Amino acid sequence: MTGQDAAGEPAYVCGEAVCEQKPAPAEQEAGRRMRFREYAIEPDREPDGEPVTYAAQCAVCEEIGPAEKDEETGTDWMLAHLRANPEHLTYREIVTRPYLAVPGGRL
Repeated sequence: MTGQDAAGEPAYVCGEAVCEQKPAPAEQEAGRRMRFREYAIEPDREPDGEPVTYAAQCAVCEEIGPAEKDEETGTDWMLAHLRANPEHLTYREIVTRPYLAVPGGRL
């Protein structure tokens, strides 16, 4: 029975004056097969991928320097921040490395 469930109740509800009849969810899923897939996670080395960036963060005030492709940018920022704040002696390096999920075989 299209548009009704086994108890004879409407299988869909619509607030519109004209409602497009859609199959009940059980009818939609009946012919659909779901299969799991394996994925591998690896660094994104595609030519159009995001670049690896480096930044530095002061562990005292948590200020973060600019993120750049050059590893030395963080060191330069740390030295400049240290000159401006001689009591800030501890820092962190922040490396942002993009990754990509690569689909594998079906299970």
